[in-house]
This record gives sequence, C-alpha cells and structure tokens, in this order.
Amino acid sequence: MKSKRAYRCDACGASQVTKNSLTGLLECQYCGSSLVHESVDETKTPVLKQAALMVMLPVIVIALVVFYWAFITEERSKHLTQPPAISQPHAQVQTQEYKPAVVEPKEAVSSQVLAERLTLTSEVHGQTSQKALYWIFGLKNHSDEAVHRPGVTVSLFDAKGQRLAEQSGWSAQTLLAPGESSEVLVLISTPPEGIANIEINNLASLPNDFSQEPVTLEVTGFRVNEKRGQYELVGDIENKHSGLVKFSRVFAVARNASGQPIGMGNSYATQKHLEPNETSGFKVSVGTFLKGEPDHWTLWAHGRLQ
Repeated sequence: MKSKRAYRCDACGASQVTKNSLTGLLECQYCGSSLVHESVDETKTPVLKQAALMVMLPVIVIALVVFYWAFITEERSKHLTQPPAISQPHAQVQTQEYKPAVVEPKEAVSSQVLAERLTLTSEVHGQTSQKALYWIFGLKNHSDEAVHRPGVTVSLFDAKGQRLAEQSGWSAQTLLAPGESSEVLVLISTPPEGIANIEINNLASLPNDFSQEPVTLEVTGFRVNEKRGQYELVGDIENKHSGLVKFSRVFAVARNASGQPIGMGNSYATQKHLEPNETSGFKVSVGTFLKGEPDHWTLWAHGRLQ
C-alpha cells in the first residue's frame, strides 16, 4: 500500500495543497499557485537514469581507451616495417645526346608483285551437267624465288562493267618452286545471267612461319578405267619418309596431246594415314571437270608428315 505524500507549495511553502479535478494540477489553497503532480514511480525515473549513466560511463571510457591503444599500435607497426630512407651521396652524372639507331625497314612484297611471278600457260573452261561454270588453268613460276599458294581469280562482268560474280581457286601445290608448273581449278557453281566480260588474275603470297608444307608420296602405279566419258584411276601410293604421314591425298590431271591440263580430280587414299614404307590403294574419279578426251595423265600425291 502506497503512503500518501505531503506536498508543499513551491511559491509560498504552505502545505494546504489539493488536486483540481478539472485540470489534474495541484493548487495551493493559500496562495493559489499551480503545481505539477508527480506520481511515486515518476519520482524514481531521474534516479534510475542517473544510475544507468553511472554504469555505462566507465564502459564507454574503457572502449575508447582500447580503440586508441589499437590505433597507436597499428601506426607504430607500419613505421617499423618500412625501411628507413638512406640518403645517397650526390654523384656527378655525365649526360650525352641519345641517338636512336635507325633501322631501314625491309621493303614489303605486295601480293600483286608475287602474282607477277606466275604465268598462265593454258586455260580451258566448260560447264557441268548442273550448269556450273569451271576453268582449268596451267600456272608456271617463271621467277627465281618460290611462290606460296599460287592461284587464279575469275571475275565476271556485265556489258556496263558491273561485277556480277567472282571466285578464286588455288593449286594443290602450296609451294611452287622456281620453274615449276601446277594446275588450278576455279568453279562458279551458280553463274549469273548477262555475262559480257571475264577477267582473270593470278594470286600468290609469301610463305609464313605457321604453315606446314605437305610432303610428296610416291605413286607406285595406276591404271585408267573409262566408262561413258567418266574416268577412274586406280593405283597405289607409298610413304617413303621416316615418319608417319597423315591425310594422304591423290591428285589426277588429264592432259591433251600438247600436255595442257584439260581435266582434274582428287581423292583421299584408301588408308589416309601411312606409316614409313607403308602403302595404300586409291581411286580417283575424273569426269565432272573434264574438257575433251585425255591423251595422257599426271598423278601425284602428298600428305602431312608428323
């Protein structure tokens, strides 16, 4: 049970203080001053707050001290790990004018200059049963240097000089030595209408460090079978190299009495990969790209030496 609390007027000190039921305030019956009424629980609140502050204050102070100590320790460790700067004695330095060495660049050989090393020795053209146009060219390297990737480009134009189509073909011999000859097939599978003029240009490039030249395989023998204008050349090849040769391929060229190429065909050997001294059979069909009746044939084969 709560005991009644005696209130005194703050203005005059009289103890005749009663509560006004309308305002909820205490009024002095002697001087008429109003007082704020506080319950017993409310009077304890300042004391509790003060006690809590007294408890928290030491904790805050300790936390600040620990943080400051950690900060100072870290800064000192940084300074200790850095080596002290050592002043170097000033030395006399003799300077001289720098003149960079001038290297004369090698003259680049353009594709046009390389193509000029090739000569077109022959040309035949025809049309397949599917209305495609093809050309078979004879090429010869008349220069004193080897030519890499010899080829030919065929361009088709209308009567107004508008380019209608263009197609390139390359020799199966990726490297043509000085004085050597090769053959090139160019095929335009869907020729346009209105062809009025045809332009033919040679192609060539320099060898690069990343290309591996194929090695030659020996064609030990072959025979020719003809049926209704289609030819099959059947024979054998042999790997005369000391290492494995992969992707063995056989090329057949039909020639007229003058030795000009008039037909071409190629096919992989029956056994693509050949060990040293190993042989394989082959069959090459020629007929799609053939203009006229062959007088004789030239066969050769190559592959990639491992």
